[in-house]
Amino acid sequence: EHDRGVEVLVGEEQGKRDRKPDAQGCHRQEAEVVRGHGAKVGDIPDRARALVCPGPLKGVLSASAAARALASGLARTGLHADEAPMADGGEGTAAALRAALGGEWLSVLVSDPFGRSVQARLVLLPDGRAVVEAAEAIGLARLETQELDPMRASSRGLGELVVAALDAGAAGLVVGLGDSGTVDGGAGLREVLEDLAVD
Repeated sequence: EHDRGVEVLVGEEQGKRDRKPDAQGCHRQEAEVVRGHGAKVGDIPDRARALVCPGPLKGVLSASAAARALASGLARTGLHADEAPMADGGEGTAAALRAALGGEWLSVLVSDPFGRSVQARLVLLPDGRAVVEAAEAIGLARLETQELDPMRASSRGLGELVVAALDAGAAGLVVGLGDSGTVDGGAGLREVLEDLAVD
């Protein structure tokens, strides 16, 4: 028995139907659900929207670039997609918060995990807070494979990034600690920040 105007594809389960005594009943039940919503399986209702919220794809795409790529692909199918790039406190956290809240980039010179001078960015948010990432200053991405030596690496550069944010007038801080190339427990950061009030 076939339900008029409804096609339900159940993948591998179709091949197992004969072995399941209730397979026909399940098929009819799925068809009833679809019919009740006025669409065929596979149809996208006109009002459908998507939310794309990827994190960064390390070494390939930033979270923002990945969100744009996903939204562009969905747009080709006629589906509108809202972009909301995500981050977990590591690489891309400042960019994700800037995309959501606005703000300005500030680029400063800081030390990498081995004391070399590098350019690192922070974000000044509209509400007066600054977003700094360990990954920007002392992140794993700053190091070559042969340089991975956590016993020598220092978090000093993160402290310098925090000082730069405060010097720029930040009223508060959001600090992302993920993707760090150091394990000194913040000893290097404390060399720079003798006294930092924390709420």
